[in-house]
Amino acid sequence: MDFKEYQEVVCEKIDKTYSSNLSTFTMELMGEAGEVSKLVNKYIYEGKQMSRKEFAIELGHVLESIVKLGRIKSITLEDIAKASIETLDHW
Repeated sequence: MDFKEYQEVVCEKIDKTYSSNLSTFTMELMGEAGEVSKLVNKYIYEGKQMSRKEFAIELGHVLESIVKLGRIKSITLEDIAKASIETLDHW
């Protein structure tokens, strides 16, 4: 599955279940990023196991939130990736 296909699936879900609300999707992104952080924290500091699948699922939730936010301003994942590449030199 490529970014375009993924984005279409997520946007189809949004159209059926959500209103396009910048604040709601921003809070969702923060919550999902927090879930990734909790998973990593438990792995590093508590010695808990973290499966590749579990990590991928949580990262996928973050990606879904990014798609939702981008859609509000008609920004695709491809647009986001291109913009990110342009700023990689600052690292």
